[in-house]
Amino acid sequence: MKRPISLFLAIIITLSVFTVTLFSVSAKDKSRSTDRDTFGDIDGDGDVTIVDATFIQRHSVDFDTPYPIGEPISDSDIYDETTALSVTSADTNSFLASSNNKSDRSADIAAMLTQEGCCILGAGDFYVSGVELPEGAMIRGQGNSTRVIRKNSADDNNYIFKLNSKCSLSDMTILGSTKNRELEDRSENIGGLSGVLIEGAYDGSTSASMINCTLSNLTVSNVAGCGIKISRTGISPASHTQILNCNVSRCDCGIMLDTYSEFNMSTNVASQYNYYGVICKGGNNRFYNCDFSKNNVGVYMPCSNEPNNAHGIFVGCEIAHNNPDNNGYAVICEGVSKGERFEACTIGFGKIKIKDSKGIKFSILSS
Repeated sequence: MKRPISLFLAIIITLSVFTVTLFSVSAKDKSRSTDRDTFGDIDGDGDVTIVDATFIQRHSVDFDTPYPIGEPISDSDIYDETTALSVTSADTNSFLASSNNKSDRSADIAAMLTQEGCCILGAGDFYVSGVELPEGAMIRGQGNSTRVIRKNSADDNNYIFKLNSKCSLSDMTILGSTKNRELEDRSENIGGLSGVLIEGAYDGSTSASMINCTLSNLTVSNVAGCGIKISRTGISPASHTQILNCNVSRCDCGIMLDTYSEFNMSTNVASQYNYYGVICKGGNNRFYNCDFSKNNVGVYMPCSNEPNNAHGIFVGCEIAHNNPDNNGYAVICEGVSKGERFEACTIGFGKIKIKDSKGIKFSILSS
C-alpha cells in the first residue's frame, strides 16, 4: 500500500515543479515581449506583428514612407502597394494617352522620349509612321489593350519601331495592318518593313553599336516583312538582345536574325502562322522554349554566304505542323559551316532539309 502512495506523491510533486517552471517561463517571455529591444518589434508595442513586417519590408525595398524606422505606426498607415505602384496620367510625366483616331502620333512619342527618356502608352490605338528610340530609351504599353498600328500612307520608314542601344520595348500589340494577312509563298521576296528593327553597321571590322536591348510581352502581327529583325549588331561587343514572352504571327518572317546578328537570346517566344518562323544567319544565337510551329518553314538557316554563321542552340522548342497541310519544312539548314544543336525539341509533321552543312545535331528528337 505504501508503494502506490509514494508513486502518487512523486507524480504530484513532478507536476507541481513543471507548472511552476511553465509559469515562470511564461512570465519571463511576457516580460521580454514588452521590451523595446525585442528583435523584430519595430513599432515598440511589445508584439511582433504584420505591422512590423510591413514596416521592415517597405524600407528594405526603398519605398519612401512618412515614418522613420522605430516610430510607432497604426494599422491605418500600413503601406498600400497597389496604390503606390499604379501608373496614371496624374502621377507621371511620361504618360501618353491614345487619341483613338488615325492621326500620326510618331512625333508625340518621339518628343516624350526626348523629354523624359521613356514613354508609357495608355490603352487604345496609336497610329505611327515610324518611331525611333534613342539610346537607353524605354516604351511600355498596357498589354494588348495598347495597339500601335502602322499608317497605311507611311512609306518613308522601313520600321514601326527602331531601337538603338540599351533600349526597352514592352507590353503592347504592334500591327502592320489591322487586316489579317493570308499566308502565301514569300520564299523569294520578304517585304522590307519590320515591326521592330534593331540594326547596326558591323561589317566584320567596325565596332558594334547596337547592344543590350530588351523586347518583352509584345504581340507583333500582319507585317509585310519581318515581325522582329536584328541585323549587323556585331560580334564584340555582342548584341545580347533578349526577346522574351513575345507572339509573332502573319508576317513574311516572324523573327529575322540577319548577318552578324550575334549572341541574341529568345525565350518563351511563339512565332506562328508566318511564312518563316525564324531565319537565323548570325552566330551564337539561343532559343529556349520557343514555338515555331504552323509556319511554312519553321527554322530556316541560309548560311552559305554568312561569315560567322550558326553554332547556336535550340532547347525545348516546338517545330511542328508545318504548312501547307503538315507537309512544309520544319528545319532547313543550307551552308551551315559551324554546326547547330537542337536539344529536346519536338519536330514533327514537317520535313527536315540539310544541304552543304556540317555539325548539325538533333538530340531527343520526337515527332
